[in-house]
Amino acid sequence: MASAASSIEEAQLDGIFLECVAIVDLTLGFYHLIQAFVLFKGEGVGYVRCANNNRRYDAGEVQTCKGIHELHSSEAFVKIYRCWIVWNRSWRMVIPSIILWLGTLGTITWIIWIESSLHAKVLLNAKQLRPAGASFWVLSIVLNIITAGLLIYKIWRVEKQADCRG
Repeated sequence: MASAASSIEEAQLDGIFLECVAIVDLTLGFYHLIQAFVLFKGEGVGYVRCANNNRRYDAGEVQTCKGIHELHSSEAFVKIYRCWIVWNRSWRMVIPSIILWLGTLGTITWIIWIESSLHAKVLLNAKQLRPAGASFWVLSIVLNIITAGLLIYKIWRVEKQADCRG
């Protein structure tokens, strides 16, 4: 069983990682704004011209990478871990959740691949992203429903047993 000290260390590492991702996100965003408004020399609106050029990074990819961390290190994985603990470390009870969690990882990888290879002016309306995005959200919602349902059922069952005893 994990000690309180190791839980604190995990939380600190998680916080440090999120801070690093935020710093990279802000740095790249600031660099993009400098390119668009300060360094741009030419006709037209600088921001639109820079947004259409091929860049070394994409703000959407940074946001997606932040989403990966949030999904896989915090909410879903912690919920699966709690479910595993509540069900007395029974792998049988969390296997469906783990499979769905791996499925969301696959769809996020698919989304990042599409975002990095798609050269569209407006990424939000890209038809190529719809199947991957829909798959991600369906898997995420089903994962949350199943895992939360298992947790709620077990807690409800234990509470009913406690009421019967006394």
